[in-house]
Amino acid sequence: MRFKFILLFIILLSSCEYIEKSDYNTYDFRKEKTEFKEGKLYVKSKILNGELVVYNDENKIIQRKVYKDGIPVGDWSFYDDQGKLITEGNYICYDDEEEYFEFNKKRIFNYKGIPFNGVIYSNFENGNLGWSKTYKEGKKSGPYRDYFENGKLRTEENNLEGEKHGRIREYWENGRLKLEMFYTNGSKNGPVRHYYENGKISSEYVYKDGVQNGETKGYHYNGNIHYIGNYGNEDSTDLGTYRIGTWKWYYENGKDSLVINHRNRGDKYGTSYYPNGMKQVEYQYENGYRSGIWTWYFENGEIKSMEDYRGYEPSLVPAPLEDMETIVD
Repeated sequence: MRFKFILLFIILLSSCEYIEKSDYNTYDFRKEKTEFKEGKLYVKSKILNGELVVYNDENKIIQRKVYKDGIPVGDWSFYDDQGKLITEGNYICYDDEEEYFEFNKKRIFNYKGIPFNGVIYSNFENGNLGWSKTYKEGKKSGPYRDYFENGKLRTEENNLEGEKHGRIREYWENGRLKLEMFYTNGSKNGPVRHYYENGKISSEYVYKDGVQNGETKGYHYNGNIHYIGNYGNEDSTDLGTYRIGTWKWYYENGKDSLVINHRNRGDKYGTSYYPNGMKQVEYQYENGYRSGIWTWYFENGEIKSMEDYRGYEPSLVPAPLEDMETIVD
């Protein structure tokens, strides 16, 4: 659906006070440039001070917002396609009204003792928007935005009745994506991707109903694969998922760094390698403790030392639950 934008210029008070309307002119900006830059709204390349009214194709109002210095303040309202009011609220500056906000015992966010409906925000000392949160009946519901001091977006997420819901994104200060993931009613659900500052992906994996599940991959800064493996639950317990099957780690040049075979929860055996491809350590775990014969090698392939953990009591085995991945990573 196409929208047309009408700007109503009004006289504004300070950004933290209630905004009263005064005389204004109405302009049709359907053919004018309207854009966000560094967290602020511009119209015709000028920072917006006024009320922005959005109409649908049937000339019904579907949104009203008031802006001061490009940042929404004061009253806002949304309407359906027939122009009927759906929801409304206020933008309130948290910096000057902090004493009036509180969480009650039921974790309901109140403003002056009443469950808050609207948007609260906070600014940096330079006037740029720091963050904004949307509440409905005292619960976070709607968009949350967090910004760097230079005005660039740091975090964007959505909430539903107090729980994270939908897509969440985090950004590097250079504007590139840092993280993307998804929630369903407060539970992680769907693909997760992390990125380096250069824009290349650093890791990717999947959550299902709040539990990591399936394939996971990590990448070096140069884009080459760092590790690959799977999470699952082969013993059908209610203790969540864990690493299963074969996991592999690689050096930046693509050579094997570590290979681990997971037999079940707490049992695994593996081999780590020097950058020249020769074996470094052969080892195994049982129930989370060292077991069997461990063998260390020199880079030329000769045996350096051996340890026999067969028949040991777990309390006598050093480094319980030691993770070999941290030794070579």
